[in-house]
Amino acid sequence: MKKIITLIIICLSVVSCTPQKKSSWHMGKDSNSNGVRDDIETWIGERFKDELPVQKAMLKLASIDPALCEFKYHLGCLRQVTNDALIIQLELMEKTLDTPQRRAAFDQRITKCKTKDDRYLNLKCDFKL
Repeated sequence: MKKIITLIIICLSVVSCTPQKKSSWHMGKDSNSNGVRDDIETWIGERFKDELPVQKAMLKLASIDPALCEFKYHLGCLRQVTNDALIIQLELMEKTLDTPQRRAAFDQRITKCKTKDDRYLNLKCDFKL
């Protein structure tokens, strides 16, 4: 019985990397409820209008709270469709955290994720055209 209680306490105390409600974290208008702020979605559409796979990967990445562990793995999907993934991701972060309030909220939510060598992960990236 002690082991079960200890296990429950440990499980409850571990910080998880599960996603929050899609629209709760980005602090902005999301007219179509796809989890991406409208201004970010417009920027992605204009910036990558001739690069549909990059556009789709960016929309997926933009729908995920960058403070969560899951964000890093979806960055891997972006790396599959462009060699400029790091630069593009930094642009996205700059636009996502464009106010002191958004930056402060991000700083409060950020989680410590275990470092994993993700070079060999078989990422399932869905870029249906």
